[in-house]
Amino acid sequence: MTRRTTFLTLALAGAALALPATSGAAIVGLGDQNATTFSDPLFRALGVSKTRLITPYNTAQDPAQKAIVDQWMAAARGKQVMIAFNPKRNSRCPGSPCKAPSAKQFQSAFKAFRKAYPSVKIYQPWNESNSKTQPTSGKRGAKKVAGYYDIAKKNCRSCTVVGADIQDIGNFTGYVKDVLKNIKSKKKPKVWGFHNYTDTNRFSTKNTKRFVNTVPGKVWLTETG
Repeated sequence: MTRRTTFLTLALAGAALALPATSGAAIVGLGDQNATTFSDPLFRALGVSKTRLITPYNTAQDPAQKAIVDQWMAAARGKQVMIAFNPKRNSRCPGSPCKAPSAKQFQSAFKAFRKAYPSVKIYQPWNESNSKTQPTSGKRGAKKVAGYYDIAKKNCRSCTVVGADIQDIGNFTGYVKDVLKNIKSKKKPKVWGFHNYTDTNRFSTKNTKRFVNTVPGKVWLTETG
């Protein structure tokens, strides 16, 4: 969801949190595509320290897009940022053009992004990758996303890389199993992203429970509402 305000429930471990190991407190962040959000008094009053941005995977190689993200990053200075990648700017997904990058293209773009924004340490290789609005849907897409995870993990060993960012639609459990099956990195994902809109709109927890029971590791609700 590229233009929707997104909420993050992040179960971050270790030094990132000043919480005891036994604490069940939820950690909440807010993601907004607009840089002006960070200067809004209402946002500042929330005391939110974690945020998320969805941006084209080739941002650092696209001067126009990079200028937008530069402004956003400057506004978000001091926040813990999660980046979720999307198709190139001017893509018309699910229409045309709508193309997933090759492994070589993604690696080149990811390295450029890391160089441009070294302070970012949390990545989602692709936003809502199982959605039919994305070029990463289906079995072929799941294999690509697994490759993107491997690339991100290889090129930023200190980063937290989310296994996949999944929307609770269609056969989402089958899709995430395909992603997991195709990951080659020895460091398997310890965290997965989930967008449980179907559950929240129906006052249900069914899909969320199914996802939690399918993936190894933690689940972050990287969009909900």
